[in-house]
Amino acid sequence: MIRHSKSSNYSQWIHIQTFINYFNLNPDKLVTLGNPIDYSLYYGHTERDLNKLIFASIPFKGLQILPEIFQELKLKTKNEKLHLDVYSSFKLYNREQENIKYQDIFRKLNNIKDINLYNSISMKDLAYKFKQSNLYIHPSTYHETHGRVFTECMACGCIPVGSDVNGIPVSISDYGFVLERKDAELAAELIQKALNASEELGNKARQHIIKNYPSDQREKLLLRYL
Repeated sequence: MIRHSKSSNYSQWIHIQTFINYFNLNPDKLVTLGNPIDYSLYYGHTERDLNKLIFASIPFKGLQILPEIFQELKLKTKNEKLHLDVYSSFKLYNREQENIKYQDIFRKLNNIKDINLYNSISMKDLAYKFKQSNLYIHPSTYHETHGRVFTECMACGCIPVGSDVNGIPVSISDYGFVLERKDAELAAELIQKALNASEELGNKARQHIIKNYPSDQREKLLLRYL
């Protein structure tokens, strides 16, 4: 597990700075509420496949490097049962025409053994997939102010492996693995460590989210400022 020095205050600073820069706002008028989690989606037990990895995001958030990472991982682990399910599309945003720009990477993923490529799915269905999966793999290079999908997978006990990009390490905290730079071989080594982690890490990740991301806390904070 890679520890980091970024705190929740850092994540809040990123949120505020983004809005200040984009909308030219007065910083004294801003407060960060943070993203709550709807726990009703994540309750219930499902048998977890320890050889199942999952990626779920829109294509420009790390999809391009996935083939190289997975191929490196298969070489290192020699695990024939290891497989990666990829859920990636602009469908949920009603922008399916943008998928055309990623046809080459979609074809590449489809041609790699043990990678299963799917369209985007609902959050309810994705939560079920998280419960089935051992690791959530997301080598994003995008400017993530929070990385909500990490808290969602963790709420399901799925161990996250993400990039050291802005708010992602804050979301992961000490309950997953953080990739320090964009490097397929380094990512494969980190994922291999994550595969060797105990299931207890996933349980701790879930408890961390339950404690720190309840929706009622966000509601109280919002009401305080209304």
